[in-house]
Amino acid sequence: MCTNLVYLFREGVVLNQTCKSGSMVDVGLLLPIRIDRVLPPGFRVTVAMSNDSKKRGTVVSPMEPRLKLGVYWGYSVRLASSLSAVFSQCPYPEG
Repeated sequence: MCTNLVYLFREGVVLNQTCKSGSMVDVGLLLPIRIDRVLPPGFRVTVAMSNDSKKRGTVVSPMEPRLKLGVYWGYSVRLASSLSAVFSQCPYPEG
């Protein structure tokens, strides 16, 4: 079952367009949306969509959808200096 909560967050790419208060981002809708800051074109962002009809959003951490909604939002990669460091420096308590 799909709920509207999942669509509060979207991944997007910053376009080579700016407006008075921020950059424009393609988040897969018919038109780009405005975000709350100016970022370089081509930058990938996670956007929390606004609930109003003005098609704008706020840039958030890529961890926020997983923490707030408990949904899968991709994976992250880290660099380990050795094979043993993969386990000894793991950020998760159970490895």
